[in-house]
Amino acid sequence: MSWLIAQTAPDSVPGYVGWIIVALIVLLGLAVGLSDVVRFSPKRIWAISSVGFRESIRRRVLWVTPLAMIGIIAVTQLAHPVDEQDAIRQTTKYCLFASGIVVVIATLILACTSLPKEIDNRVIYTIVTKPATRLEIVLGKTLGFARTSALMLLVMGLFSFIYLKINAAQLQASIQNRLQTMPASDPSRGTLQHYADEGLLQARTYARPAALQVYARVPRPGDKYTWTVGAAEQSIHVPFALPEELFDPNHPEAQLVFNIQVATDQPRPLTRREIENEMPDPTATTRPSTQGVQKWPGKPRIAVSLLNENANTVVSGTQLMDVMHLDQVRTKDPSVFKDAQSVLLEGISGQSGTGRAVIAVPPKWIQERLKAIPAAADGTRLVYLLITPLTTGTQFGFGADAVTASAVMADASGKPVPMPIRPPAKDGKPLEPSFRGRLSSTHAQQLRGDSDRAEAPVGVYAFHESGLVAPAGSDTVPFEFRTKVERSGEAESTEAENVTNVELTLFNHKTGYTSPSIMITPDSDRPTFFKAPKAGVEGGDFDLYVRSRTDGHYVGLRTNSVAVVASTQSFAFNLVKSLVILWMLSVLVVIISIFCSTFVSWPIAVVLTLVILLGRWCVVQLGDPSSPQQMATDFFGPSANAVGTRVFTDTVGALNKVLNLTAKVLPDVDQFRVTEDIERGVTITPRALLDPLLVILTFGLPMLILAYVFLRKKEVAP
Repeated sequence: MSWLIAQTAPDSVPGYVGWIIVALIVLLGLAVGLSDVVRFSPKRIWAISSVGFRESIRRRVLWVTPLAMIGIIAVTQLAHPVDEQDAIRQTTKYCLFASGIVVVIATLILACTSLPKEIDNRVIYTIVTKPATRLEIVLGKTLGFARTSALMLLVMGLFSFIYLKINAAQLQASIQNRLQTMPASDPSRGTLQHYADEGLLQARTYARPAALQVYARVPRPGDKYTWTVGAAEQSIHVPFALPEELFDPNHPEAQLVFNIQVATDQPRPLTRREIENEMPDPTATTRPSTQGVQKWPGKPRIAVSLLNENANTVVSGTQLMDVMHLDQVRTKDPSVFKDAQSVLLEGISGQSGTGRAVIAVPPKWIQERLKAIPAAADGTRLVYLLITPLTTGTQFGFGADAVTASAVMADASGKPVPMPIRPPAKDGKPLEPSFRGRLSSTHAQQLRGDSDRAEAPVGVYAFHESGLVAPAGSDTVPFEFRTKVERSGEAESTEAENVTNVELTLFNHKTGYTSPSIMITPDSDRPTFFKAPKAGVEGGDFDLYVRSRTDGHYVGLRTNSVAVVASTQSFAFNLVKSLVILWMLSVLVVIISIFCSTFVSWPIAVVLTLVILLGRWCVVQLGDPSSPQQMATDFFGPSANAVGTRVFTDTVGALNKVLNLTAKVLPDVDQFRVTEDIERGVTITPRALLDPLLVILTFGLPMLILAYVFLRKKEVAP
């Protein structure tokens, strides 16, 4: 069944219920007006639509388009773009936004006022007494206003294309002038040269990475360990599917235990920068050398906590038990224990080895925190064990079975029995741990810069675009890279004027080809363009390695920070597709407006139409907060009363369900978004055209039938 119909039923109801609802509405329409269906005449529908179209023109609805054009020109002249490409993007956004606003408001007012005014002034008497049926009246008016909106979009589309072409030509000339006077060493020269060569009005299809991982070293096939760096720069998220038995009321004392085995490597003394930034550690040692005293890293430590699938903390490190060091807490209070904020790995001697830690979740938090996580269909609850290596100057290695979990419950005799916990599966394959960098203030994964390539952490983008090839006649493939650069305090004082050097390397999994290093100097929050050898991307299964090579510069990475240009398309064709989506939005507005105007007066119909259109968005904003458990922790603190916390979480959870169910029966206007892709130069896909069409078919068509039923039963003539 269609995508949207599936959204109209509760999660616990089979998806075909949506089809049943639509079928019932269609049957209702046939039962009420089978005779009108038999008398159906396309000629009469076109005639009625022509009357509505001419009436709209007589009401000078097209006069609003010159005002919109003047507004677009004024706003673009007042804008302050970052560069020439940003200027085109802003202008494109203003043009489409103004076109959408003009068309939606005009069609909403026209459609909402048409039927009520014709009923009030008795014009409709002359229509319903003719051979035209009320079904033809509803369809004719819908078609007439759809023709009006199409004409308005045609006018606005022609203006937008011409205006964008003129702007692009002026900006291209400005770029050429800047390139003639710009020094060859200027870091922005490459970007400007790309704009000059490729143009500013673009429509490209991008291949984006499937995943992003951050490591200390590039993982290779056959490696025993996957390595991360310490100093809380990276973390590991290990997924587990907690079984339903763990939350059995018959086992209130059940515990959850995690066994962690980590390899460590401390190959060198700490650098001056690492010593200055190091967290206090009483176990750190110093070793003499021929060049003075060298400070070596302290004993390896980690921090542990539990997250839900939304990456919100469910059980913090202060609430977890460091089982191997409980005796370090000198107290008789059983509620006080050694927590998991800083866990010393035991069993390591020297500068390398394998250490072990055992972390337990007390029964209190299992019943109050983990039990509040929504259960999957099989009764399991998904959690992530977050492990953060803490020790500076240390690399931590995780093997295939580095982290295991078990639920410890008492048997009939009272003896504790461990039950292994498996990782969750997706598409029949177990989920693997993910390796991530420390999040920046903008929620990007940070990649610390280091001039020593061996010491620089690496971000690995995995691409799985089958059949990706280079453009015909070219030995290279174009890439786009966008990042936000942050500098440490040291860099601000000594290297503020230096550019950020980023090293990129491609590795092709199918051929084993490794490309030469590609050096770029990205600007913060601006796209950087580079080309890579086609041998690196042939077949589509390849990795892109990213390293920051400037000391003190932190490069922020997101999954969508990198993209491969897979194909290009005409900007004019892309603009036409965006206008088609806007036209489909106007058709939906017309249908809802006519439906509302069949049973309420036109001012109320306007308000009701807006409520229906914007209702889903408003409900989603209200009904999609963070986890109720996380909200309770934020409001009342981690030590809040258990009963009060449970009442709060249950109430918020029930409210979320009601709001989300309400949202499912309203049209999803988000499917009509057009500005985001075209302003970024991204090709509008067939799916972007299909989704709004599905909304019209699965929501608009039933409302059109109901509008006919209401009008059929409404007394509008003697």
